[in-house]
Amino acid sequence: MASTALDTLAYAKRLRDAGVPVAQAEAHAEAARDLIVGDLATKADLAALQASLEATMDRRFAAVDQRFTSVDHRADALEQKLDARIDALEQRLDAKIDALEQKLDGKIDALEQKLDGKIGALEQNLDGKIGALGLAIQSVEQRLVLKVGAMLVVGFAALGTILRLT
Repeated sequence: MASTALDTLAYAKRLRDAGVPVAQAEAHAEAARDLIVGDLATKADLAALQASLEATMDRRFAAVDQRFTSVDHRADALEQKLDARIDALEQRLDAKIDALEQKLDGKIDALEQKLDGKIGALEQNLDGKIGALGLAIQSVEQRLVLKVGAMLVVGFAALGTILRLT
């Protein structure tokens, strides 16, 4: 750092006025200037230090900005990679769901056909039994008519006989 001027003459004069011998006052003033002023910073020293600090900060901030940019690029690349993996997984799941849906549709259709066949067979069986039951009812009906008719004949004959006897 550059040294700043110290008014050694005024300093030595004050010492002399206080009773210090001239040689001692001048030596004391020179020593004070060497010790005190040597460590003082000037405005130019401070401006140079400020410029140096600003340059260092600019370099470091630029390095930090580069690191952030690098992290941003890596995050973007990771996001694209994950998006691609998610899309591929979604396509595989959609394909599996579609295949499962087709398989279930086929099984449901086969079960529906099987049930339709069983229901058709049951309907035919019922139609046959209902038809046989209808024939049996007609047969019973005819026999009842014959028996009731025979009973009426016998009843009228008995009534006729009873009326003749009376």
